[in-house]
Amino acid sequence: MTKDFFVSYTSADRNWATRKQLLGKEHPDLANTLFDMGALQYKQGQLESAQSLLLEALPIYEAKLGSDHPETQNLWSWFDRVQTALDGTAKVVMVQTALDNAAEGA
Repeated sequence: MTKDFFVSYTSADRNWATRKQLLGKEHPDLANTLFDMGALQYKQGQLESAQSLLLEALPIYEAKLGSDHPETQNLWSWFDRVQTALDGTAKVVMVQTALDNAAEGA
């Protein structure tokens, strides 16, 4: 991980904690921070963390903007990307496990 990326994440993490404390758990600005952090985690390959952050933002977007709002739809799009990546990772692990088991049995 590059230094700039680490600084970016650390800064975003501190920003999120401060926003959550000041604004409350259901504020739209908090949802934006969660979304941004989820996108950053996705880009870093931290899929489980990205999924968790996007899932935390989703009900806020749905409640405050509605399910048809373009920003809510964009969040769903990012969530789908994460799910697709997680599904692909799970399949790779399953195939690798099957190959390992076959090699042990040979």
